[in-house]
Amino acid sequence: MTTRLKILSGLVIAFILVALGGILWLSYELGPLVATAVRTFGPDITGVSVHLDGVDIAPLRGTAMLRGLVVGNPKGFHAEQALSLGEVSMTLALRSVFSDVIVIKRMSIIKPELTYEFGSDGSNLATIQRNVDRYVSQHSGGKGAVERPRQAAGRDS
Repeated sequence: MTTRLKILSGLVIAFILVALGGILWLSYELGPLVATAVRTFGPDITGVSVHLDGVDIAPLRGTAMLRGLVVGNPKGFHAEQALSLGEVSMTLALRSVFSDVIVIKRMSIIKPELTYEFGSDGSNLATIQRNVDRYVSQHSGGKGAVERPRQAAGRDS
């Protein structure tokens, strides 16, 4: 075996080991990273308190689970929370993650609670949606709010 071939083989093996190490690290750390992101950015994006007990993600199996998600209610509404989900779990078709359409093979929501309140400026859920739209507009580089689906052609406005 030539020296070049030995060096190239060593580099390929090192790359494979680093990639495998990265995949293993990601499989152990992705859940806590997502949970931290939800806890950190959720209140800024929604304008209300966001609590999350934990996240488990197994990227190699295509499964994810959120536990204890509680989205608070905006100021001016009486209920303590707008949304509570005891557990949300899903299984994805792994190959679809790299395509334009992600296929969810199974989804389960355990113990959902939704509080819909109406106040002087509309509903609590509409207020949270406005907060999200405002955040996206401010952080999208001037591209404006998220586009809403258009009405079907031929319908009156």
